[in-house]
Amino acid sequence: MRIVGGRRATPHSYPWTVAILKHNRMHCGGAIITTKHVLSAGHCFKWDNYKIMIALIGLDHLDKLKDVAHRNISEVVIHEGFTSTAVRDENDIAIATLNEPIQFSTTIAPICLPKAGK
Repeated sequence: MRIVGGRRATPHSYPWTVAILKHNRMHCGGAIITTKHVLSAGHCFKWDNYKIMIALIGLDHLDKLKDVAHRNISEVVIHEGFTSTAVRDENDIAIATLNEPIQFSTTIAPICLPKAGK
């Protein structure tokens, strides 16, 4: 997978990133929001069985899986207003609950979010 015009980030410079795999292949990305929750897109889960997906945490490169935390997804809540058409998705957001908490470290941390009401 590539991002057109993108460039390689410094290793672990985005410690909140999560790779969500389905059948051992990259399916979607996400962001750590708590020790047990990942924010992702609703379309990643709407038509697929999340129980066959695995979250990789602390990942720097898909070829380097040593020291990467693996978690199963135990529950997914998709925004109640999620809709999808051929041209556009609306309210395309979901929260995935991990089967067990992750340990925060220098390479694993929650994404920076604004305080409530901001």
